[in-house]
Amino acid sequence: MMAIIQEDIYRSSNGDCWKLVRDNSTWRVVVRHEPNSASGGNATDTDAQDFLKIDGSGPGFAALRRLLDKPHGEDSPVRAKDRFRVWR
Repeated sequence: MMAIIQEDIYRSSNGDCWKLVRDNSTWRVVVRHEPNSASGGNATDTDAQDFLKIDGSGPGFAALRRLLDKPHGEDSPVRAKDRFRVWR
């Protein structure tokens, strides 16, 4: 059974949205960027490890790091043990 879990990471003032997306059937974890409709609105997926390697300083990067650093047990579909197994 395929289970896709999505969690909003960040939404910019211009309408762009970044989401953490995990496919439990393949264990693939990506960061999905959904640009605003004025930018064409075509979503792109970047492997979460590759996204973190960019080491950007923008608010989307900071929001992802905060999400990954949430203590275990806080509301998040991405559990702490999964975060470390997938990314670190």
